[in-house]
Amino acid sequence: MDELLTIELEPEVHEWLALLPGKQYRKVEEYAGLPARTPASPTGSLPVSASCS
Repeated sequence: MDELLTIELEPEVHEWLALLPGKQYRKVEEYAGLPARTPASPTGSLPVSASCS
């Protein structure tokens, strides 16, 4: 699975990430990459987005 995923961030999330120390930022990157390394769901795809409202 060599496909890259694109994660869209809200501006306030991008600002918050920019303030994190390097070690914490790398941890976020690690967790953000998990779906790319996880087998697809039974339906064959992962959710593209989820609404908080």
